[in-house]
Amino acid sequence: MSSRFKQILFLLGLGFLVYLLRQTGWNALSDGFRRLGWFLALILVLSGFKYVLSALAWSAAFFPEERQSWRNLFGYRVAGEAMNYLSFAGPFLGEPVKASMLRGVRFLPGLASTLLESTVNAIAASIVSVAGLALLLRSVPGSGTRFAGDAMILFLLGLAVSFLYALKNRVRFLTGAWKLVSRVPRLSSLQLGEKLSLIEERMHRLSFERPAAFSLMFLLSFAAQGLALLEIYVVLVSMGIQSSLSGILVIETFTKLAKAFFFFVPTRVGADEGSSAGIFALLGLAPTAGIMLALARRLRALFWSVVGLGFLLTQSQSVGSTQTELEVRLRTEPS
Repeated sequence: MSSRFKQILFLLGLGFLVYLLRQTGWNALSDGFRRLGWFLALILVLSGFKYVLSALAWSAAFFPEERQSWRNLFGYRVAGEAMNYLSFAGPFLGEPVKASMLRGVRFLPGLASTLLESTVNAIAASIVSVAGLALLLRSVPGSGTRFAGDAMILFLLGLAVSFLYALKNRVRFLTGAWKLVSRVPRLSSLQLGEKLSLIEERMHRLSFERPAAFSLMFLLSFAAQGLALLEIYVVLVSMGIQSSLSGILVIETFTKLAKAFFFFVPTRVGADEGSSAGIFALLGLAPTAGIMLALARRLRALFWSVVGLGFLLTQSQSVGSTQTELEVRLRTEPS
């Protein structure tokens, strides 16, 4: 997808966002921000803890000889997310940027660990999404929908058991599935196949050599998903809306699905706000509350993007000063 086309998408999304805000009404938005108030600071704190958990999970994806400080990984994570959020290259840039900043690790192994942590986080997010869909189906009257919800829960449990079995027996499930998909000419990609092979090999090694670290990655990823649910709860409380855990889970599920569907829109401008308002309306909640949730998360993303860009700036200055010092030493020290 060309950068010009993405610029057009961004402008269209921005126009839709302005239209949506005007339709909502500036008074309603002003009242929403007034209600949100200091709760926005709490959302920033929660997202900070989420980045800490992600950094700890990422650190568990390395072997002892590749050990990385979780504090540095926190900065790399925020910087990578900033590039992911602000750049038109989107998710294709964030992971390589994070891997390129690692110290003492070659790029490909570092990229494999980075993608492994992202994969584990995606698995945790998928489990949350499936659980939300299952709860939604079970809440709808009718035996058919309840059966579908129970079937999804059983499918989820079966998938988890199959995943653990594949790890224990070193089944090459990623590359095996990729070989089937890559038979379609338009879907074949040598680079993607190599990345999947790296992730799979590192996943097998980590689960075999460091099972505790591998389990820790999943626990931290699920904890990060829990903080995302807590964000929704904070916004609902600020808006004076009462909701159950299942309702919050359903909101997060459809929010994730909307993000996946509109991934091609830069910063998902307009798409997040429109889909969130639609989700709240479908659940019988005020659409304005859905817009406030999307805007709060957008402000959160912009805040951490500024922090990430600042980290990138300090890193580039540090690298530049180190390179200058090395050049001076090479010129002045005797050979």
